[in-house]
Parts: sequence; structure tokens; C-alpha cells
Amino acid sequence: EKRRKSVSTHLPRFAYVISDVIVYIGEGSWANTEYRDNVVAFANAAVENVASAIRPCIVIVHNKCNLHEPMDVDLMTEKFLQLHENEENPVLTRLYDQVKCISIPDFYHDQFLFDQQITKLKQLVSEMLASQQMKRNRLGCVLTQIQWCDLLKYVVDNFTSKSLRIGTFVGELVSPENSLAKNAFDFFNTIYEAPTDNRKKHYLNCRRAAIDMLGILLLSSLRHETTTSSFDVINETGAKSTQLEQFQNEILSQQMNK
Repeated sequence: EKRRKSVSTHLPRFAYVISDVIVYIGEGSWANTEYRDNVVAFANAAVENVASAIRPCIVIVHNKCNLHEPMDVDLMTEKFLQLHENEENPVLTRLYDQVKCISIPDFYHDQFLFDQQITKLKQLVSEMLASQQMKRNRLGCVLTQIQWCDLLKYVVDNFTSKSLRIGTFVGELVSPENSLAKNAFDFFNTIYEAPTDNRKKHYLNCRRAAIDMLGILLLSSLRHETTTSSFDVINETGAKSTQLEQFQNEILSQQMNK
């Protein structure tokens, strides 16, 4: 009983905050509302008490399906979402960066088709991982192996927290090396932690304040630099400022979707 509760309550959340791709496997019929309810319950449990995180992708697998099920990934995904996703209040497409569905038949019913679908599944996961890597590169939050270990330790140590802030912690791991940009980044994190009733407006105000602060710090710094070094500071700090905005925009997107 304890193991069942842990799997249903804790595993979804743990997987959500440390994974780039989640593979959800079930044996129920695609058309069965119970299967849909289980998937949605998993998704909702995944974001409970998660204040910020980079959205992972999810692959929903119908395992041991009958041979009459569509084997095309895009067709099956479209069919599943049309059947179960509420357009006015979507869950899966809101909580996950990508949602894909795939049917895999029983190995003993059709070995060739089974191998074919397993190959598709591997390719799908590979493509999603590459997509997540590109997103992390774009946002400037690619983690080294050591940083992944730091993230894992943070998650374990704070797993029972009522506000698990993965975005803030990752931001600290990849904070800008330039002292001016780092000061602005730290300033943003400090003022953003304040409680608010309107998170979106609060975020935009904090972002503007941090960018304005960066501009003031930059102008002050330029007074004490030569013309050549000033251009270096502008280029480096400008790049870090863009990185700050991109990363915080991703965090805003996560919080607006929660």
C-alpha cells in the first residue's frame, strides 16, 4: 500500500522536475475515460507544489494494444487529444512541452509490428531529448553532469517543500559569470520571491526592474573603463541580459500554466 501511494503521489512529481522526457505506459484502451483520468491524475500529481520547472515532454504508450489500433504516432496523438483534452481547459498540452501517443502491440501477437513500434518509440524519445537540449541551449540553462547531481540533491532535500522552485535553483547554477549581469540576476531573484496575487504582473515588473538595474550598473561601470573595454562590457553584458530574459520568460510560462 505504501509503495502504491508513493508511486502515484511522489513518482510523478519527482519525474517531472528532473526529466526531459517522461514515458507513461498503460494498458487501457485509448477510448477508455479511466485511462485518460489516470494520465491526467499523473500530470496533476506531477506539478503539485512545484512553483517553477522547465516543462518536460511526455510520451503516452498504449502497451499491448490490439492490432486494429492506429500505429501512426501523429494520428494516434491527434485522436487521443481530440477525444480527451478539453480545449477550454487543457491539462496535458499545458503541463508538457510536447505530448505524443504511441501504440505498441503484444510481442507474441505480431513480433514484426512490435519491433517496428519499439523503433518508433526510441526515435521519438531521441527527438524529444534533442528538442529539450536545444531549448536548454537557447535559454542558457544546459547543466553539466555535476550540476545535474546538484539539482538532484536539491530536489531530494526539498522534496517535501510546499514550493519546489526548480527554475530558481537552475538559475543559480547557470547564473551569469559577468559580475554586472550576476548582480542584476540576483536582484531579480530577491524581489521576485515576494508574495503576490498577480504573478504575471509581478514577474514583468521584477524583470523590468532588474534590466533597468543592469543598465544603471553598466553605465556606472563604463565611466571607469576605456573605450575598448567598454565595448567588451556592452557585448558581454548585453548577451547575459538576453539570456536572463529568455530564462525568466520560460519560468513565467511555467507559472502561468500552473
